[in-house]
Amino acid sequence: MIIAEETQQESFQHGYLKGRQDGEKFGREEVLYEIARKMLNSGIDRCTTMIITGLSAETLLLLRGCGN
Repeated sequence: MIIAEETQQESFQHGYLKGRQDGEKFGREEVLYEIARKMLNSGIDRCTTMIITGLSAETLLLLRGCGN
């Protein structure tokens, strides 16, 4: 393999791994949002929801503000 091909392959691999990591992070965040919505809709208070999910008060307000 010539140097240009190796560099291109390394760039591709780096981009692929970065995209995968970003996707996994997005998926984890979506799961936390769904858990928080369910907790809040079930009557669990915001403080407990914040402690369990690790989400901020601002994020919980946004989740509630979206009608969820």
